[in-house]
Amino acid sequence: MKILNKNKILFLIILIAFLTFSCSTGNEPEKEGNINIYLFEDSNLRWQDVQGRNPDSLRMIKWLTDDMISSYDYSSHVIYLKDGAKEKLFASEYLNHYRSRAFSMYVKGNRCYSGSLLYSGYIPTGSVYGDNIKGYSEDAIQIAGVWNFININESITLHNSKDVRSNDILKNALLESGKFLPGINVTLDEISFLKDSTLKLRGKVSITNNENNPLLLPDISYQISSSAISTSFHQQIFFYNENKMYWLHTSDKTLECSLLDNYTLVKLNKNETKTFYFNSPLQNAQNSDYPPDGNYYCYFMYFGIMQCKKSERMKDNARLWMGSRKSNTMYVNFDRQKGITILSKDVAFE
Repeated sequence: MKILNKNKILFLIILIAFLTFSCSTGNEPEKEGNINIYLFEDSNLRWQDVQGRNPDSLRMIKWLTDDMISSYDYSSHVIYLKDGAKEKLFASEYLNHYRSRAFSMYVKGNRCYSGSLLYSGYIPTGSVYGDNIKGYSEDAIQIAGVWNFININESITLHNSKDVRSNDILKNALLESGKFLPGINVTLDEISFLKDSTLKLRGKVSITNNENNPLLLPDISYQISSSAISTSFHQQIFFYNENKMYWLHTSDKTLECSLLDNYTLVKLNKNETKTFYFNSPLQNAQNSDYPPDGNYYCYFMYFGIMQCKKSERMKDNARLWMGSRKSNTMYVNFDRQKGITILSKDVAFE
C-alpha cells in the first residue's frame, strides 16, 4: 500500500473542500421533489434584471416547494396549496419594495422559465399572481401568463408570446405525483363580421371539461369582479395585426365572486363540451368603417372565478374552475367585400 505524505493529504483535503463548496453555492437547486419555485437571493432583482444573464451565476433560495402543493390545474396554472402555505409564501421577508421579485420555476432540478413573484409589467413569461390582496382564494395562487393583463395599449408582439408555462416536463411531473388537474380547453371556433347599426364581431367559443368529474364555470357573458380588488376581468376577444388592435367584451352581466350563490354557473359534466356564441361591437373602430383589408390574428381570453372560499368550491359534486385560459389564436384574412376567411385555426408561436 502506498502511503501519502502529509503534503499530499493536505492537498486532497483542500481539493475536496473546494469541489464541495463550489458545487453547493446555491446556484443550482437540488434535484429534489417534482416542482419547486426558487427566488433569486438578491431581493432587488426583478425579472427584467435577470434577462440576458446566466441564472447559474446568481444565488437562489427556496420559496414554493413540492410538499406545499395539493394540486395543480394545468389549464389555468392555478396552484392549490396545502393549509397555511400561502401565508408562509407571502411573508414580508419575501417581498421587496418593488413587489416584483424575480423567480425561476424548476421541475426535477431543471429550470423551465423565469418570471415575477408579483405582477409588475407585461412580461412574456410567468407571474405569480396570488398575494392575498389580489383577490384569489386563501389557498390558491396562479402562475399567470402575459395575456391575463394585456390591454389595448401594449405591444402587439406580446399577444403572440409563446406560453412557456406549458411543457411536457412539468405535465409529466404533475402526473407522476398525482397532483395533475387537466382543467378545461377553450377554443375559438368561428368568427365573422356583422354590419348592423354598429360594427360587430360575432363568433363561437367552445369550452371542454377535460376532467373525469363535473366542473362549474361562468358563462362567457359574465364579467368577473372581485370584492377584494377594484379590477374586473372581462371575457374578451382580441382582433389585431402589426398595425392596429381591435377588441370587444362579451360581458353583459356582472358576477361578484363574493356573491357566488346568487348566480347560476354553467355545469360541464365529464368530458363534456358546451358552445357559447358572442355578438358584440368592436371597440377602437369607427361605426361606419370596417378594419382595413388584410390579415389579422384573433383569440378569446376566458376568465373564471378567482376568489372563492375552499369550502364553497365543491357544489353538487362539481369543482369550481378557477383562473384564466387563452384560446387558440386564429389567423384570418379580412376583405370588406368577402368578409373573413380563416387561414389557420391555431397559430403556433415560437
